[in-house]
Amino acid sequence: CGDCTKECDEQGKGCKMRKCESRAEGSCPGGEASVGGEALPVLPPEADAKKAEGNAAFQAKDFTEALRLYGEAIAIAEAAGAPVPGVYYSNRAVCLASLEDWEGARADAAEALSRTDLTPAATKKALFQKCRAESRLQLLEDLEATLRLAGQLGMRTEVERLLGSELSQNAQAPQAATPQPQAAPAAPAAPAAPSVQESAGSPAMAAASQAKEAGTARYKDGDYRGALLQYRQALDLTPSDEAGFRAQLLGNIAAACLMLKRAGECAAACEESLALEPSNSKVRARLASAQVARGDFDTARSTLGLANEADPVLTNSLKQIGSTEATLEEADQALSRGEAAKALNMFANLESTVLFDYPPLTLKMARCYLDLRQYPRERGGP
Repeated sequence: CGDCTKECDEQGKGCKMRKCESRAEGSCPGGEASVGGEALPVLPPEADAKKAEGNAAFQAKDFTEALRLYGEAIAIAEAAGAPVPGVYYSNRAVCLASLEDWEGARADAAEALSRTDLTPAATKKALFQKCRAESRLQLLEDLEATLRLAGQLGMRTEVERLLGSELSQNAQAPQAATPQPQAAPAAPAAPAAPSVQESAGSPAMAAASQAKEAGTARYKDGDYRGALLQYRQALDLTPSDEAGFRAQLLGNIAAACLMLKRAGECAAACEESLALEPSNSKVRARLASAQVARGDFDTARSTLGLANEADPVLTNSLKQIGSTEATLEEADQALSRGEAAKALNMFANLESTVLFDYPPLTLKMARCYLDLRQYPRERGGP
């Protein structure tokens, strides 16, 4: 993205002019951020310095180095307990996209969009990166949800223009081939037209179908807790002899649990679903994601079995296991070499996206904080 540095400069200019103080949650380097009138720790100037170095590396097309520097900026801010500016995540998303790490780009773009301090230009950039990543991952329903968000912000036309031909290509892509990224499952498919059996079925089945549809609507809106409640209600209403419908609901429950980072509940729902429908590759990949979240790589590989190119869902999931292991090993090596800031960035990224239920990772991060002599501060009162 050629306008990465321009948007960073705009953000920095805004902070120097002190205009960001009027925002609900300020993150101006050197200024005083607050939420609800309560002062938050100041963003360390070292964090903004790392971001500036990242901008320079990106301009030099050294995307790997830029990625590391943006990650260090985020880690420094987090270690100080200061709010991390959304542009940090937006810039890192651009780097990840340049390196074709679409899952990482999607996660960072989503994180950027969750912040309140993005400029309009940075918001458009984050929306574009999230849409492009979802397009490349064939998460077509999530792509449409992001485009709806862009429409609500008055940016859909511009984002679609940036996406260009990718939209028309995906309009012809079959939804059945949607790859399932780790720790970010696609929205469960909306219910198809009822079958003859369902249409003529019991009132309980009609109610179950309505609850499932309501759950899918909430999932697409990002209300994963609400979606989980609706899916579970639908499951309770579904007769035991409706094995296919129950399998779908259990898969949807697993997807919501994964988004809520409830690895154990996700795994249990996947196992129940696969017992009813063993050939469902999306649910199998979802189970592997839950196992990876707990650091159980061997079990996850066993779950996927011998993935082949004919099944892009399982193939993509298997690649992600290898990528996660390689990143974890690289972070361990960085820590052993005394590069605590680099290791902390990598560990933190793994924790937020993939290894979110892996206690040994917390210990590794604690070691980094000790080496950096920067300790996370507790927020809020008793």
